[in-house]
Amino acid sequence: MSPEADWAARWRSLVEGGRGAAFLAADAGGDRFARMADRFGRGFTGEDPLLPMLLPLARGRTVIDVGAGVGRYTLPLAEVAREVVAVEPSPAMRAHLEPAAARHGNIRVVPAPFAQADLQPADLVLCVHVVHFVPDAPAFIRRAGDLARETVAFAIRHDAMLGGFGDLWTKYRGDAAPTQPRFPDLYNLLLAMGHTPDVSFYHRRYGGRFASAAEARERAQAMLGAEITEAEAEALAAREPRPLREALVWWRKAGTA
Repeated sequence: MSPEADWAARWRSLVEGGRGAAFLAADAGGDRFARMADRFGRGFTGEDPLLPMLLPLARGRTVIDVGAGVGRYTLPLAEVAREVVAVEPSPAMRAHLEPAAARHGNIRVVPAPFAQADLQPADLVLCVHVVHFVPDAPAFIRRAGDLARETVAFAIRHDAMLGGFGDLWTKYRGDAAPTQPRFPDLYNLLLAMGHTPDVSFYHRRYGGRFASAAEARERAQAMLGAEITEAEAEALAAREPRPLREALVWWRKAGTA
């Protein structure tokens, strides 16, 4: 196989057999992201370490925010961009996004998966913590590149985020916890596809993911297929934030400054 095919196959195996698949499979109903939307909809605390890197890329430009979610980046980018097109297929995410977007005059919400969305080119195509859910990463990357007039930017974790589930997975499932594609996988895939991206690393603090021990227990049972103890649920709910490395990976189209 070619280097691109090798990295694409590795990527697909991580998505289809990894933590992302287990996480999304745990969400009941037709909207795989419903539980994530409820949690994200509670809001984010503290300064976002990625936003200062994104604002200069978006200032005065048109932006496609792929997998916009509840609007974590759509809304602040709209303060500096000419227009932000928020692509979000999840009804649960859009229930939080659309009322906030309506208060801006330059946000358009597209309720469709990225691959099927009817989109016009924009100056910046942005994908923050989205591509690690996508089995066919090369197709996703090529579509982002086709739609970008100037810049394509991906944000992805470098460090694995197990959120306290790693030891529990081994205890209840008997093997190592699955993971997701991370920065090294994306970077090497991009190199194999002919891109030489710029990279900036930053740290984000993760923790406090659950509002209560009951919520932690419900999530753990869905992911692990086992009932954890009360003490384990309380430990998950009380988990202190910890810094993990993430990377902003971006490249400019040929002929752009």
